[in-house]
Amino acid sequence: KEPSKYNAVDLGLPSGTLWACCNIGADSPEDEGELFSYEIAYGNSSIPTLTQGNELALYCQIKEKTNGKIVEGPNGNMIFFPYHRVWNPEWYGDDAGYQNYESIGLWSSTCDVMNEKGNWFYIIVPGEFNYNCKTNANGQHRPARKIM
Repeated sequence: KEPSKYNAVDLGLPSGTLWACCNIGADSPEDEGELFSYEIAYGNSSIPTLTQGNELALYCQIKEKTNGKIVEGPNGNMIFFPYHRVWNPEWYGDDAGYQNYESIGLWSSTCDVMNEKGNWFYIIVPGEFNYNCKTNANGQHRPARKIM
C-alpha cells in the first residue's frame, strides 16, 4: 500500500519533530509541490521553524541524488527533498520564469529580522544550515513542507 503523501516520518530527532514525506501539494516525494508566497506560508504552524530546519543539518546524514537530497535521521528513517524552482520578481520581473535551485530551500514559520533569523532556510550539507531574512521576501515563491 502506498503511503499518504503527508504521512509523518519520525527521523529520531531530539525534538521529536515528525516531517511529512512530501512537500505541500506534491504527489510524490520527488515532486516539488506547490510554490507559496511568504505571506501564505508565514504563520502557518504546520511548517517548520528555523530551529527545526537546523535540527536536520545537525543530526541527519544528507546524501545527494541527481534530483534532490535524501535526509537520513539518527534512527535510519529517511525523507527526500527534491530540488525545486523559485520565482522572484526582483530577479526576473513580473512575467519572467523560474530559477532552478540545487539546494533545499523551504519556507519557515518563523522570522526574526531583529536577530537576523530568516524566513526561509537551506540545507546544503550535513552540519551546514543557512537562512535568509527579508521582511517581504521580495515576492518569492518557494515550496513548504509540513511538520507534525
